[in-house]
Formats: sequence, C-alpha cells, structure tokens
Amino acid sequence: MIDDALKGADPMIKVALYTAPQDLDPFSDKAIRAANPAFGDFLNADECRRLAESARRMPSRESAYRNLILNQRVNMSDPFVTRSVWEANSAEPDFSVVQECYIGVDLSARNDLTAVVVVGRDGAGLFHVLPYFFAPKVGVEERSQRDREPYDVWAREGKITLTPGASVDYAYVA
Repeated sequence: MIDDALKGADPMIKVALYTAPQDLDPFSDKAIRAANPAFGDFLNADECRRLAESARRMPSRESAYRNLILNQRVNMSDPFVTRSVWEANSAEPDFSVVQECYIGVDLSARNDLTAVVVVGRDGAGLFHVLPYFFAPKVGVEERSQRDREPYDVWAREGKITLTPGASVDYAYVA
C-alpha cells in the first residue's frame, strides 16, 4: 500500500512517510529523529537511545530496531551478518594489516560449488575476507537454468571460476 501511494497511482491516497535515510548512522539521534518527528517530545528519547544501544551491542535486535524505530524496510529474520556489520567491513580486504589468517575450504561433490575463503582480523577488530568460488565449466548453462542461479554470468564477471571438465578439479583449485 505504501509503494502504491508513493507512486501516486491513486490521487485519492496520500502518504507521509517518515523513515531514516539508509546513509545515516542508524544508531544516531539524527536517524531516530528523521523517522520520528515526535522524538524528544512525546516519544521518549531516552528509551529510543536505549533501544539503539541495545541493537548496536546485540545484532540480533537490529532488524526489529530498524523496523520499529527507524521505519526502514528490513528482513525480519535475523541474518548471520547484520547490515551494520556488513557495512563496517565493506572495504576491500587488506591482508597486510592482518597478523594471522584462516583458510576454510568447502569441496564440492557433483552438483554444488567449491569455496575457498581466507579470513583475517586486523588490530581494529575488522575482518578481512577474500572468497573464491569454483564450479565445473562443462554444463554451466544447464546448471544455471536448473538452479536458477546465474553461474554463467558470475563466471563472465569474474565472481566465480569455472574449472575444466564436468566436475571441479581440485588440483586446479589448489
């Protein structure tokens, strides 16, 4: 209903939508005020700040906070990595600032992907992650259609590496 009203398809329906812009710090008073014109008047500012701090400390509460306080659209299921954590770690990885790294390898069977992921944490506590994904070259178009995933496009864009043959060649991955 909100989307329809924002499009202006029906001139009899009006909408005034207060929401925090995505580019603001979601835990700031400025973001809370953007979504709540009554912030500090009859909307308890201390309670809103308490909820913001709780969501900052416990990522499992961030989706509800963004939805109920910031009036932002969110996936109400709590993702493993929240938006704020993702954005805080969104820079290109720089392994020159990492003291130790870990490598995880998930080898494929016949119809799934092989993944190699390098992870390290810097002195500021930020994670540096470098993933590599592999799939067999033979049958990639059929696999894309079957799985409804654009493996062929990802390969052209360099997001996945296609290995020779009908199954992932582990020697190629190594």
